[in-house]
Amino acid sequence: MKKIIFLLVLISFIGCTSLKSNLVSYQENVEYNDAIKIKFSKKLEKNSLNEKTVQLLYNNRKNKMEGHVIYIPVDSQLQFIPAHSLLPATEYELVVSPRVRYENGKDINEEISYKITTRAAHNWEKKGPPKRKEIYLLKGSQAEEPIFEAVEEEENSNFFIDVDNDEDDE
Repeated sequence: MKKIIFLLVLISFIGCTSLKSNLVSYQENVEYNDAIKIKFSKKLEKNSLNEKTVQLLYNNRKNKMEGHVIYIPVDSQLQFIPAHSLLPATEYELVVSPRVRYENGKDINEEISYKITTRAAHNWEKKGPPKRKEIYLLKGSQAEEPIFEAVEEEENSNFFIDVDNDEDDE
């Protein structure tokens, strides 16, 4: 009877020690410069989390995105900040190596990975910024208040607001 109880306690204790993690940041429509965040159920050794043990891969793990790894022990949260803008409409995989260690120095012994997808490029991002619209302030002869009119101009044109003051005309 004591052996059975000890075995049940041991099984429950072993089951409780496994590392759990979840993706805190968005999984889809990720912005190109957003940090990717993972929260862990246990504290990890800060020095074991670096650019070698945490990688952002794409193109079916053939290419690697350079970035910075930050670990916040208080929250047990890992942040990967890409060094360059991510590509639009691309699937990335954040991979945490099994060589990462717990706070007590033991390896986690399992690879952890999360897939994310960046948002598609907006039309204006593909074609360049939209044409600039300028607003001119016009004074109507019958109007009590100034009239505003939006006029579409070329991108390199100047922006002018001409205000007539009746007092200056006399």
